[in-house]
Amino acid sequence: MNQLSRYVIVNANYLSYSFNYFHPGTYYLYALYDKDGNGISSSGDYISYSNTTFTVGDKQTVSASTQINLVVP
Repeated sequence: MNQLSRYVIVNANYLSYSFNYFHPGTYYLYALYDKDGNGISSSGDYISYSNTTFTVGDKQTVSASTQINLVVP
């Protein structure tokens, strides 16, 4: 397995989140709005549909954003 995933659960009122200490490289960003609060993706929740990537260089700070625009059937 050559990919590592990080998951963060934040309150819906937060509009941003910061990850610290990333190794240089390219990362994918996906977002999930857990409408029913059960901690897993389930019917009626919302997810980001776009394949958003961002690249972090050595000792670099970057910003990335995505839209949560797809309802899980």
